[in-house]
Amino acid sequence: MLDTRKGIGLSGKLKANTPRTFTVWGHGGVPKGAKAVTGNVTVVNSTTAWAVYLGPAPVTKPAASTINFIKGSGRRQQPRPWR
Repeated sequence: MLDTRKGIGLSGKLKANTPRTFTVWGHGGVPKGAKAVTGNVTVVNSTTAWAVYLGPAPVTKPAASTINFIKGSGRRQQPRPWR
C-alpha cells in the first residue's frame, strides 16, 4: 500500500514536520466504505532520530507519535486503528 523506498503510495523520503497524505481506501484490499483501518509501520535505514505519526488528518506537530526511532535503526510498530 505504501513504501517510500519504492515510490509506492508516496515518493521520496519523509521529512520532519512535513505532513504527507496518501489514499488508503480502495488500495491494498481496503474497501472504499471501510470505517477504520490498521496496518504496520516499519522504519529501515533511518538517517536521523525521528518520529512518525499516522492518522486520519495531516498534522504538522502532533501531540503523540505512531513510532519513534534512532539513527540507523530498523523498527516496526502496529498503530491503533484509524476511524
